[in-house]
Amino acid sequence: MFNYKYNYNKIVKQNLLTKFIYINCFEIPCVDKVILRFNISQDSLKIILPTASAIFVITTQKPSLKFYKKIQITLSAKSGIYLSCKLILRKDKKDIFLENLVFFIFPKIKDIHYFFYNKVFQFDIKNVFLYKELESDYDYFQDLPKLNVSMYFNNIKNLTEIYVFLFCLNFPLKKFSTKK
Repeated sequence: MFNYKYNYNKIVKQNLLTKFIYINCFEIPCVDKVILRFNISQDSLKIILPTASAIFVITTQKPSLKFYKKIQITLSAKSGIYLSCKLILRKDKKDIFLENLVFFIFPKIKDIHYFFYNKVFQFDIKNVFLYKELESDYDYFQDLPKLNVSMYFNNIKNLTEIYVFLFCLNFPLKKFSTKK
């Protein structure tokens, strides 16, 4: 069931051990948590329920809704307006989501723009209907914004480690950029 865990233990760890020097086995990089986020603009407040249910359908976990606590004059936002729908995945749920992402979603995607900064690897999935669960209810989910996925790594020392890690998992790494 967990092909991602098998690939991580057999392929990724072996490649990292051959290309880099580690003193301790706990220094090998791994994904600590995955954060999924739909950003909601003020114009599309009717999307709150479909975004929350889309994250629930994809991951089978209840997301949390974030909203403005104070009036934001620079963004012209009132207090109490919803900002995003967010979910943090850890442990087995994280592995199931990454397995689904690596083996079913990424082969269908041609180009994704990536960003890496402070041990965080971030990318957007523009077409959310690549998930079979959402494709069946197209009418309900048709106005969804892009899905922002953030992967938090631990024990990453440099950019080449993250590149080797993602290359071993068959991430489509065409455009790789960093933010400072």
